[in-house]
Amino acid sequence: GSDGGQWLAFGHQLFGGEQVKAGFQTYPPLFPFLVRLISFDDGLLTLKLLGIGSLILVCVPVYLLLRTALYPWLAAILSITTAMIPYQNEVLSFGGYPQLLGTSFLLLTIFLLLNGLNTGQRIWFLGAAMATAATASSNVLPTVVLAMSSSLIFLMWSYKLWQKGKPVFYARLRSAVLWWIVPSVILCLPFS
Repeated sequence: GSDGGQWLAFGHQLFGGEQVKAGFQTYPPLFPFLVRLISFDDGLLTLKLLGIGSLILVCVPVYLLLRTALYPWLAAILSITTAMIPYQNEVLSFGGYPQLLGTSFLLLTIFLLLNGLNTGQRIWFLGAAMATAATASSNVLPTVVLAMSSSLIFLMWSYKLWQKGKPVFYARLRSAVLWWIVPSVILCLPFS
């Protein structure tokens, strides 16, 4: 896997710097872009701050998801504990910052997609499309998980919406395709 030195090389090379041996690999561009955008004089400080920021960012969509079913104070406590999960800390320790960032966008996509399917409003689907593109531009593993989980979400919601009637089902399906899937594909084309 990629380590901190490679993230510095990716970020340096992304903005026209000289070729660095560690930078010859290809990788989704969001994290190297952030490395270069936020770069301080001390590259390791930049990586540490982005890593910690990615770890904390995971708590935000977890809070949004939990907030739909729990009291706000309980959702806040449980979302903060997400940053303390041993898996998250292991990923952080071994330089998996893009994976943490991708996980944040994965969870945000699921939250926005569920709200879009629930309300049928375009804004939720468009937000989900942008979060999907951010997931795809962060890391491959969360992108694969997003593809599988969104398929399962569609299967579960199809049954629920079918119970409400065929017009509601077709309207939400059309909205999901036009305002989430199509924009997601268009936004993700540069990363393929």
